[in-house]
Amino acid sequence: WVLDPSGDFEIDEPQGLVAGTSNDPPYAYGGQKVLGTDLTVDGGYMLNIDSLNAYYATTPAINLKYYDNVKLSAKKWIAFEPTDRASIEISINGGTSWERIWQSHIDGLNPEYAWNSLLLDDEVDELASRQENVKFRFSIYYSDNSNVRSGWNIDNFAITGLHLTNDIAVR
Repeated sequence: WVLDPSGDFEIDEPQGLVAGTSNDPPYAYGGQKVLGTDLTVDGGYMLNIDSLNAYYATTPAINLKYYDNVKLSAKKWIAFEPTDRASIEISINGGTSWERIWQSHIDGLNPEYAWNSLLLDDEVDELASRQENVKFRFSIYYSDNSNVRSGWNIDNFAITGLHLTNDIAVR
């Protein structure tokens, strides 16, 4: 993972820190560590974020040239203020351009107090299947100056698909 140094994404052991009316998990879903926003100081994501200082946690490039039916799955424990904005984005050109495939103000309005499954299938498959330079990123791209929440907590992140053993080209 590449974590923006100006943001507060971390990979660390969750401590169950309270942020506003939400909290980080007190334990990882699997293993010891999770990807999350501010796991070690106060548990909440940063305030006063806009497009100029949005921050990200980005995967390395993934070669899916010989994969079809591609899915993103993970365990999530999230909490965002309804007016703040977080997203999951995909790039099929190594990070030159990005497309949002999940947004907090649509899919993450209710704070979670347990690990829940995240599955993005059709939207990921449509873009990522048969692509050679795919990246995913989690973001906080807007927050106002009030009501901090715990934000992102992600564990067991996986990109899966059907491996194509035969690739036939027609010339």
